[in-house]
Amino acid sequence: MTQEIKPTYVTREQAKWLKEKEFDLPTYAYYSGLNFYTGEYKNHSQTTIGDTPMHKMLIGYTSAPEQWQVIEWLRVNHGIHIEILLEENKPWNKFYYRIMKIGQYFSLSHDGIYSETPQEAYSTAFDYILNDLI
Repeated sequence: MTQEIKPTYVTREQAKWLKEKEFDLPTYAYYSGLNFYTGEYKNHSQTTIGDTPMHKMLIGYTSAPEQWQVIEWLRVNHGIHIEILLEENKPWNKFYYRIMKIGQYFSLSHDGIYSETPQEAYSTAFDYILNDLI
């Protein structure tokens, strides 16, 4: 039996930072303070985002890319590679990140920060990169 693989989107705060850092790839979700269509408050809605005037009119619109899109964008545009590793030497299995800058002798490890899932480890790495590296 094949398990369903669900998309993992960046957090609302990360989406705002990415917008400030000129992340500009098509995404399929957005964060908005107010849903344009229903007038209700929404934290996260999934829809196809385009360049139509109606989408541009969304109040508080911030595109929310999937984690894989951010990983590729960081690699291609900033030469930053994120590696997620499993720590098995503890009484529990946890994930942590390692960040490397392509073409430089730069490697940064998790600094003792462990996550329950690889997705959480990527999110923690994004927070560090967006706040401190770019």
